[in-house]
Amino acid sequence: MSPAAIARIAAIAGAFLLSGCSQELATSPGADASEHDAPRLPEVDGRQPILPLLFVDAGAASPHDAPRTDAPSVTPDAVGVSDAVGVPDVVGVPDVSMLVDAAPIDAGAPVDVGGRDASLPVDTGAPTDTGPRGGPATADRPVPVDVPAMVDAGTLPGSSPAIPAWDGATVAHVRELRARGVAMGNRLGVFAKIGDSITESGSFLFDIGFGWAELGGYGALNTTIQYFRATTLDGGVSSFNRPSACATAGWTTDDALAGGNDAPIWRELRAIRPSWAIVMYGTNDVDRSTVAAFTVNLNRIVDIIESVGTVPALSTIPDRYDGADRAARALQISAAIRSVAAARHVPLLDYWAALQGLPMHGVSDDGIHPSVYLSGGSTASASFTPEGLQYGYNVRNLTALLMLDRMRSLP
Repeated sequence: MSPAAIARIAAIAGAFLLSGCSQELATSPGADASEHDAPRLPEVDGRQPILPLLFVDAGAASPHDAPRTDAPSVTPDAVGVSDAVGVPDVVGVPDVSMLVDAAPIDAGAPVDVGGRDASLPVDTGAPTDTGPRGGPATADRPVPVDVPAMVDAGTLPGSSPAIPAWDGATVAHVRELRARGVAMGNRLGVFAKIGDSITESGSFLFDIGFGWAELGGYGALNTTIQYFRATTLDGGVSSFNRPSACATAGWTTDDALAGGNDAPIWRELRAIRPSWAIVMYGTNDVDRSTVAAFTVNLNRIVDIIESVGTVPALSTIPDRYDGADRAARALQISAAIRSVAAARHVPLLDYWAALQGLPMHGVSDDGIHPSVYLSGGSTASASFTPEGLQYGYNVRNLTALLMLDRMRSLP
């Protein structure tokens, strides 16, 4: 194994150790984790360790993170659910240009992506942050985060099927939550990752946190990447590569809420005081819950997140291809997520819509988890090249960045 590979493994392992992440969180409280959501450990191909790998089962390649070569056995049309639950029919989109060129699903006015209002408070970052801003903050001399002017509005998409435009009520609600959260001590340069194994995975945002991204035609997103990397959290990591206390393999919405005031969702919000949260549950709720119970739980999660002045962005889930019944319920879960987002006037990240133009809808061979791009024998989940954006995790990272860019740049 080369020195570079060893260094990358050490960086990932160090982030987990310093954050206090425990393997005890790898299973659902009171329930066994799903087989497809087993805890994963760092693994590297010693021949060409170009980029950091997913956390996969020790000694074996991760089947759910390998690119697919076969067509899925079940499609939304095959199970006849799309029309019944009102899912937008975007199957067959030829490529991921839908992320930048397609018309928005939401008929509301798109959010203004102009410059940040200088009157808004800025995130002072953690006291230990000694990045390029000139040394650590002190009680009498907070160090501001430099916020460069945003790019021209035409450089990044104002809306797309994956990031629908915000109507006036959503814009007003996001602004109100943001202002209330800052007054409560939330940090504008911090976001929470809330979800199951698809969120816990080292393929979701970790590469970006470690600086291992290939932005391709999305170079304008570097402003947002540096903005969130500028605020360090426990262990010296940023929101991108900090393991979350509320993102664990096998979890459902029940697990996020288990424990009352000490529930994982509460622990994560208290630990990092985020201004923003990306929330994606539902893949395991397909197996263990009903759509009605999931909807109740998701509303409760939104209640908790909003109660501390954090802005939630709700994400739909990938298709399930491990059975017709599961495929149908997954579509219904995504429809419920859209409904909650619309009713609550919170941002929607329609990951399902973003995946529909990809080979196998961006799902890997296990029929559950997103696929990931391989480059030189290693995963490259933050490669936003045309080749990389044919894979599910790569598209998830891009759409998450687009949502973070939208939220943080709202005047």
